[in-house]
Order: sequence, then C-alpha cells, then structure tokens
Amino acid sequence: MDRSWMQLDDKLCDQYLNGVNDFLEFEFRNPRIDGKIQCPCLQCNNTYFFCQDDVKFHLVRYGIVKNYVSWYYHGEEVLVEVEISDEDDDNNDNGDMRPMLEEAFGLPNVNIDMGHDSSNENEPNSSANFFYELLHDAEQPLFLGCTHVSKLSFLVKLLHLKCLSGWSNNSFNMLFEIIRSTFPVSETVPSSYYEARKFIQVLGLDYEKIDACLNDCILFRKEYVNYHECVKCGAPRWKSVAGKEDVTGKKVPTKILRYFPLTPRLQRLYMSSKTASNMRLHEDKRVKDGLLRHPADSEAWKKLDEHYPLFSIEPRNVRLGMESDGFNPFGSMSIAHSTWLVIVVPYSLPPWMCMKQPYLILTLLIPGPKAPGNHIDVYLQHLTEELKELWETGVQTYDASKKQNFQMHIAILWTINDFPAYANLSGYSTKGNEAKIAGPVQYRWMYPIERYLRTLKSYVCNKSCPEGSIAEGYLAEEYLNFCSRYLKGCETKFNRIERNADGDGVKTIGGLSVFTQTGRALGKATQCELGREEWSQARLYVLKNCDEIQSFIE
Repeated sequence: MDRSWMQLDDKLCDQYLNGVNDFLEFEFRNPRIDGKIQCPCLQCNNTYFFCQDDVKFHLVRYGIVKNYVSWYYHGEEVLVEVEISDEDDDNNDNGDMRPMLEEAFGLPNVNIDMGHDSSNENEPNSSANFFYELLHDAEQPLFLGCTHVSKLSFLVKLLHLKCLSGWSNNSFNMLFEIIRSTFPVSETVPSSYYEARKFIQVLGLDYEKIDACLNDCILFRKEYVNYHECVKCGAPRWKSVAGKEDVTGKKVPTKILRYFPLTPRLQRLYMSSKTASNMRLHEDKRVKDGLLRHPADSEAWKKLDEHYPLFSIEPRNVRLGMESDGFNPFGSMSIAHSTWLVIVVPYSLPPWMCMKQPYLILTLLIPGPKAPGNHIDVYLQHLTEELKELWETGVQTYDASKKQNFQMHIAILWTINDFPAYANLSGYSTKGNEAKIAGPVQYRWMYPIERYLRTLKSYVCNKSCPEGSIAEGYLAEEYLNFCSRYLKGCETKFNRIERNADGDGVKTIGGLSVFTQTGRALGKATQCELGREEWSQARLYVLKNCDEIQSFIE
C-alpha cells in the first residue's frame, strides 16, 4: 500500500485525505471489540484509543507520525531486523531528555570526549556539576533491565502529572510509597514529593528575596542593604518577638518582595528548540494584509519600529506588555489581604500562545496585607532597572532554532490594568487605547490575567505566608512546563486537545468550501425556521465567503 501521503505537510490535499481513508479502511477491516483503535496522530502518538471518526479528525488536524510506516500497532506484521545502535528509537521515552538538559543549562550540543587532553582541565563549576549529575540520571535506567525509562524521565513525568491533575502533596507521597514497595526502584525513586522536587528544581529558574519597609517607603537594597530600619519612617527591618530573634537565630524581615528576574526567562524562550522558532513567527509567517490579527499589526508596534530602526532591524527583539493587579490569595473573602503582582507578556509569540498561562511571566510578587497603592513605584525599582538595561544594552542570547547568538533587546509597548491599578501606576485614570492604535483587544484585556490569579491562589498551602507559597508553586509550574515540552507518550498542556476545540481547519469531503468547516453545537439541538432578515444575512455571508461563486459575481 502506498504510504507516501504520510510525508505530506498539506493535510487538506486529496492525496493525504485519500491516504487517511485507506488507513482507516485497513485498520477497520476486522471488527473491533470496543470500536476504538490507537490514534497515530502527532498528538496521541499511538498512546490513546479513539473511535474511527475521532481518529480521522486527529489525523486531518494534527497529521500522522511520519516515521510510523510499519503499522504494527494496528495489526500489521513486521519482520524485525536486530542491529546494535547507539541511537534512541522512537519508543524510548528518554529521547528528548538530553536536549532538554542542554537547553535548560544553555549548553547546546555538549559532547563528552573521554579521550581528550586533560592537561588544561579545571573543576566543573556548580552549574556544570548539576548538568552532569542530571545527565547521568537521564541515562540511568529506572531499575535493572529497564531500557526505555530513565530515572530523570520517570520523575519528570510523575511531577508533570501531579501538576497537570492537581494532586495533593500527601497523595503524591502515598503514590511514592506504593511504587517503592511494589517495584525494585528504592534506589532511584525518591520517598517523598519534597525529595523529588528538590532533585529536579535545578532545571528551573530562581527568584530573589528583597527586604522592604513595613510602610512601603524603601527597599533594603543598594545603599540601604545594611540598614536595620527605614531611613524615612524609622520602621524596623526585622520582626521582633518579645525583643528576641526567631528560635533559629535568624533575623526575620517584616516584609519581603519576591523578584523573578526577567532576563533568563526571556532567554529560555530562545534557548529552547521547542519555542525559539515561535518567537519569530510574527515576522516570518505573519500575513501582512492590513488586518488586525496580532499586536504586530497595531499602530503602536509600527510607530516603535519607525522611531527606533536599530531596534526593529532585529526581529528577535521582544515587545512586551506589562500587567499589574492585586488579589486576595485566600479562599475566604472575609480575610482582608491584598497581594499585588506584576506580570509580563511576550508579544513575539503567535496569537494562540502569548496570552496562555505557560507564557505569562511573573516578575514581582508584592506582599500584603495592604495594597502598596501609590508606593508601588518603590517595588518597581528593580524591574525598571532591568528593563532599562535590556532596552539600552541588551543581553547576548542563544537562538536554538537558528543556532546563533544575538543581542536581545526589549521594549514595553503598553500596560494592562484595571482602573484602580491605572491610577496607581500612572497617577490618573484613563479610558484605554483604541483598537487601531494597540491592535486586537484580546491581547490587552484582563480576562486571561484574572483566570491566572485563580491558578496562583491554588498554590497557597501555608496561610501564614501566602506569597511564599505562591512563589514556590510558580517555580514548580515553571520548570515542569519547560520539561513537559520534551516529554513523549503522555498528555501535556502543550499537546492535549483544547477544551473548546471545534475542529477548526478540518476539511470535509464534498460541498461548497463555505460549508466545509466542522463545528460543535452549544447545548441541545433544536429546529427553527429562519426569518426574512436571517435568510438575507445568510445569503450575504455566502456571497462574501464562498470562493466558488466569486467568478460569477465578477
């Protein structure tokens, strides 16, 4: 049977659609007990079972795994020729662990040469030590005789499932107990969630703790780093319990700002081969026909390019939106507490990515219980300095898709706030920008941010320190989001079918093109009779959108 159709990129051409039909006919030539088969699309990769219609939908929307030329998962007999090879096969769950480590540590294409001259060697630094330890774990079998799962890939998958499914820490610890008591993995599998997270958190990025005045006057940094009280209001820097320090002997600050450096997080978007090419789609593949689809189509973006040509000449420079808002981190609204945060949105990403939660970058977590109000500028000092540095000087960044280093600069296009936050940040309220100036409104509204606040609230485990819980939960989510892009054979945030997926882009066979888009009804189906105005609207829609009748109109 001809299988050249599997290598086609155009999933809507006749050759590909006919190939899909031939595959389904081959697969369902024998009756199935439950009417379902393994789906060989790029998203499922023969892992999940669906009925015939769903498999066809997946194959047309996502495409088929191109190297799955022997349909052994679907009843085809295959003669296996055994040969020794150092390369990982497609069934090996560890295939992307090494690239993940190289890109996480910024060490692309690392080769370990055992026969080189060691006369000029130095001891590895701490970052390199972490890398080589994890590289060893990526190649260490989970247990003796296991060839397809390593210690690292197993832990990454387990932690990802916990994050994706919302398992509690206690239930996760119980799962570890069962795994360790059932399988011979006591030497490779941690005994608790704390140990597993500590093992893998070196893949993530960190945050800084900066002491702040209790009354929001100053941050104890730079010239104030060694001060013990506020120079403006005299408030003490440290908490005092009956005139003593805490039981551990450490001084406990009265207020802590948590700052998440922006530079390494933007660099990682380019360092990862899974996201680097997406950071240039606004320039490489955007349709430039005057319609507003992306912030790059807005007047603000174009004016920035016009006034700063040296900035615009490098399409990998990043335009950002900055959002600030306050929220109550507790489930009970009877507790008066207002935590504020600052989030950055990278607009270089394509429309279907840039406003999604995995790509919202938390930069500041301002502690409560009171809102900073007009003193928010005190907390913005560190971020403002970093933004200014990235605008003026930039930072050398590795582009994994081009395999090039370049000097990355950034610019803030606009801020995203509700009206109280607008007043605090700018000193006056405003009605916002027009769509023509700033582009489509969905890239500037608060709805994605408000939904994200609900996610951040779910991280609060210690109610005596909600901001600390949020910071640790954000870091865990951040490094697991990064790792999940490299996982194989399991559902992740980046390959699962969207909740509101309606089959966009799937072409049905036969009929006019205007009627070939599939969709999903809302609620129970009902019959109705169109009125005169509705018939007129339907007729106008067909006249404007049906390609087959355009020649008759002309």
